[in-house]
Amino acid sequence: CSVGANTGIVTASATGTGTITAEVTVGTVTRSSTASVTVTAATLTAITTSVSTIEIIEGTTYQLRATGYYSDSTTQDITSQVTWGETSSGSICTVAAGLVTGIDDGTADITATLSTFTATTAVTVTADTIDSITITPDHPIAYGTNIQFTAIATLSSGKTQDITAQAVWLSYNTDVATIDTGTATAGLARSVSAGYADIRATLLGVYNTTRLYVRMATLQSLAINVDS
Repeated sequence: CSVGANTGIVTASATGTGTITAEVTVGTVTRSSTASVTVTAATLTAITTSVSTIEIIEGTTYQLRATGYYSDSTTQDITSQVTWGETSSGSICTVAAGLVTGIDDGTADITATLSTFTATTAVTVTADTIDSITITPDHPIAYGTNIQFTAIATLSSGKTQDITAQAVWLSYNTDVATIDTGTATAGLARSVSAGYADIRATLLGVYNTTRLYVRMATLQSLAINVDS
């Protein structure tokens, strides 16, 4: 197997067992950790989508992901491998590579298919407008670490909706922190240096801003988390 230098994603090339090593340097401190990886010749037994139901606003998008379950009890992200489809014939929503776009208010089913297996997500598209957006959490982080922000919209109907994946995220001080937008990790802020950065989430012209403080800290230990 091989592992991405900047992503930590392990790619299997043949069956067998191997070891991967991660090394992180923060300032003058370096820590490393290892994990064992076993690659098997497993077969697909089922697939699921990341959520069974979603509700989105007209003109916005939502990124669905597909997970494959295998005979050796492992799982794998198969978003790019499945065939995506929808039942609304383009009138309610469209889907491409798992990205659902709301076109008109109504309901539709999104399907993800691989081999003989299919998973379905029920989609509701509403004509609501956004009254306000709330960003959480609101606490400082240590230099060299990340933080996942969540954006919750309060709608004209009185409902609330998680729009983290749909919002456009912006850091006003990328020398202190950057933030992912338009990806599977939308809302993930990565510290660059000590200081503060204002973080903004925008959707359909409505926005809110929170301040992220990054503080100096000393790395004490490192561990590798293996998602099975």
